[in-house]
Amino acid sequence: MLDSKGDAADPALKERLASLETQLSALGLGNLGAPKDAGPTRELLQFIMGCVTMSMRRVGVKRPSTIGALRRLANEQLSRQDASLMDLYRMSATCINEFNDDELEQYKAGKLTVLPKAYVEKAKTDDGKQNVLKLDDSIWKSMQTVAASIIKEIGEDAPSTPITNVVGLLGAVPLLALLSFLGKKFYDMQQEKNEKKDKKKKKNK
Repeated sequence: MLDSKGDAADPALKERLASLETQLSALGLGNLGAPKDAGPTRELLQFIMGCVTMSMRRVGVKRPSTIGALRRLANEQLSRQDASLMDLYRMSATCINEFNDDELEQYKAGKLTVLPKAYVEKAKTDDGKQNVLKLDDSIWKSMQTVAASIIKEIGEDAPSTPITNVVGLLGAVPLLALLSFLGKKFYDMQQEKNEKKDKKKKKNK
């Protein structure tokens, strides 16, 4: 859309989008300029898998409640409202929404295997609940895919079967899911910024 406007496009917006694209490239997650049919990528599912498995290690991988929560999500029998009351998904959603670049690099390097305590504590607050409720539809569906992959791998021997190689069994996720998620976050940031400007103007009047 910006390309079609040419020189008439908002320079500030173009600069912000360029900055976002640079961040995505640094993370190996592609770019906003890619076409919708650019093909599948594994990065998003691997990232979500990382958040879920790190959260599982916090709540207890072998606990029946953990396996039950995953099974309900995998079978699409779990609403976001119910998920927002579960520690596993509050932690996972907080990780998905707020994980920073340095932590992502540590996870990719295998140096981070358990969700950092700061995210665990935040997940306990109302922000943790809201992080689940506000998940983009494409991210929620990707979480269902991840849960199904874990359940398929551990089978009926859930309490004793390791999950370290589950990522290798994942299928690809459309790049559109990633773009939709990032686009929504960018839009939300812009809306929040505009609201602050409006409030400031009203105070100055």
